[in-house]
Amino acid sequence: MRRGKITALMLSIVLLLSGCGDSPEQKAENEKILRQAESNAVDYIEKKYGFTPAVIESTLERSQGLFGSTPLTSALVRMSYNGHDFSVYIDGVTKNTDGADNYQQDEIISALTDKINEIVPQLESLRVRGGEGLGVYPNFYNCDREYFNNLYPVYFDGSNFSEVLGGNLCSITADYINADFPELTESDFVFLPFGKQFGFDLVSYRSDEDYLNRPDYSEINDFTGIKKHAVLIEESFSFGKDGYEHNEYVLGKHDDFYYYISDNMPDVVSFTDGSMPDASEFDGNGIIGGEFVTPAYSINSSVNERLYIYYPLSELPEKSRLATYIKTDDGADLDISPLAYDIGDYRMVYIQASEFEDAYFDGDAKISFAFITEKENISNEQ
Repeated sequence: MRRGKITALMLSIVLLLSGCGDSPEQKAENEKILRQAESNAVDYIEKKYGFTPAVIESTLERSQGLFGSTPLTSALVRMSYNGHDFSVYIDGVTKNTDGADNYQQDEIISALTDKINEIVPQLESLRVRGGEGLGVYPNFYNCDREYFNNLYPVYFDGSNFSEVLGGNLCSITADYINADFPELTESDFVFLPFGKQFGFDLVSYRSDEDYLNRPDYSEINDFTGIKKHAVLIEESFSFGKDGYEHNEYVLGKHDDFYYYISDNMPDVVSFTDGSMPDASEFDGNGIIGGEFVTPAYSINSSVNERLYIYYPLSELPEKSRLATYIKTDDGADLDISPLAYDIGDYRMVYIQASEFEDAYFDGDAKISFAFITEKENISNEQ
């Protein structure tokens, strides 16, 4: 949902740059812009909410370049009212009240939670974060306006979700544990501003432990991202620019590892004992002096889909990679996957769908794989 955007963490680093490379004239101009931005932020809050906040501090936005940062004319102003701290993003080059703020963030989340609870049944098996009773909690709720998260120019009146969230890059995820979702469509969520910039996911985890190992939701804000975490997630509804999709994630198991290929179809893949070239053949492909640390398996598949493999972390040294060996008509093709993702108690790797072409159940597996790591890493682990 946020492709091409600077993350909140990256931006905060940019914002906190001291600007020590600015000239004295530029520093004086920066201070002038900050003071105007603070005054604008007070006027903006008075106009929007009818109270006068106190300014805590302000930081000028800066763009990061190859040779340092450049001060901009907008600022993030931290404010306080009746013990409640919040932020306002506003320009400081002229007098204006064209800002955005997060004063109502908690109120928006609470109202959105209640609204979703009206639609998704209160199942006995359903729980939310912190054991707070039956219901749904939008655990990850993120909207970008410009480069800042969760800042809104529109006043929230308790029900105008579409107006408040519209025009932002937004991703909302509602968490469940061991829940069976009813059949849902976009019409059930007409109060949300579905479009190319807005996404909404309902996610049911397999267990309390899987819920505790849940990913940063910026990793699952599209269909592929959720599938990557199938070892933790048993069911999801995803709504976005491509419509909606309902998935159940049925895992297969072979020896020590789980795998996922597509909904309810683990039987379209089979594994047999495989063989790999000597580990030295993978030198220069991201491995130096490597050794295989798992048995090799050959894959047979009747579908051309991405295969996700989840191998226990307890069985792997640090920084293990998946090495694949692909048979071709003119010999053999070596490949090696990038560093894997650690998801819960497993290391997840995947094999691209294109590698399954012509790899059918003909008794002649065309893809083999095993985990490989550098000898130095093995020594460190042992």
